[in-house]
Amino acid sequence: MNDVGSKRGEIHFGDILCALKLLSVDTDEHAESVIKSLGYILSDKPTTQEQIPPVIDDPASGSNHRADRKKAATPPRLTAPPHPVPRIELPQGILEVTLKPSGQVVTDRLPKPDWLDSPADSPPEYTVTQPQPRNPLFDDNTSRGLLSAALATRRRGRELDIEAMTSQAVRGALPRCLPYRDEETLANGCQLLLQYSKRTVPWWDDLAHLTRQVRQVVGEHSVALYEFDSRPDRAEQWHPDREEPTVWKPRPGVPVLVACDLGNPASHQPGMIRRRWQPFIRKCERSGSPLLLLTPWPVKPFPEGLGRYPNLIRWHPRTRAERVRRVIGPGHVVSR
Repeated sequence: MNDVGSKRGEIHFGDILCALKLLSVDTDEHAESVIKSLGYILSDKPTTQEQIPPVIDDPASGSNHRADRKKAATPPRLTAPPHPVPRIELPQGILEVTLKPSGQVVTDRLPKPDWLDSPADSPPEYTVTQPQPRNPLFDDNTSRGLLSAALATRRRGRELDIEAMTSQAVRGALPRCLPYRDEETLANGCQLLLQYSKRTVPWWDDLAHLTRQVRQVVGEHSVALYEFDSRPDRAEQWHPDREEPTVWKPRPGVPVLVACDLGNPASHQPGMIRRRWQPFIRKCERSGSPLLLLTPWPVKPFPEGLGRYPNLIRWHPRTRAERVRRVIGPGHVVSR
């Protein structure tokens, strides 16, 4: 022990070394037990710094994790650049090589194909892979009745309304004019708005097929075709003889048919629907234009933010004209 005084109660590292020198250690197990009793670890391998795995920071405790990583990180050491690879010296002089002829004549012309000498009336045989037929979303056998029920409007017909005349006669009221029955008509035509966007890419062929179906029902010159990306009130119509497109405007009494992606989970948000569709719906309602929305997505539950004015129709092969007529009735009521 150090001769500092018998009253000192502290044991320093030198005192431990002196005590270990006086011990007689016979085996490695004995030495390891003595070292462990003093709180040390006997190891032949050099200690390395513990590697900390990457931590996904929590917003509540992100600062503590960042501080721990800064303490544990060690700056990289600068090392000397590697030595360049020694250059291989090529032998001096010229090597003599003797080329032997191969016996084949090489030309720059391609060999004549076998079919070139065949008769002109027998072309080479080849097979053409026919594209698979595509099933339309509205079947051609039912699309005429379905679209007629959806786009028809009411007008004064030519047949007298006998029931109304009988009712007036029973009440003793003299009619000022003869009542006539209303009839359905497609004479008003329609405005067809198609959504060509990234979310509707799988249905672009169906949009083209729908255009042909509507024109076959309503008439080639009675359909005004418009296209839009996300906002239907900004739809445009392109003409081959004009440089600038025509912006969509509702026409009073003309039905508006829109093929869109309503019901898509990406667009089924009340805020998005309210921002993109409510200005368009208000324009149609103020002008008295019946509004019909076609979508290939399920329509239940009804998207919030559309209101009660538009009629939402499922664009699906199972949709039937009876269901459309049950909802809309015998044609849309428009101002005369």
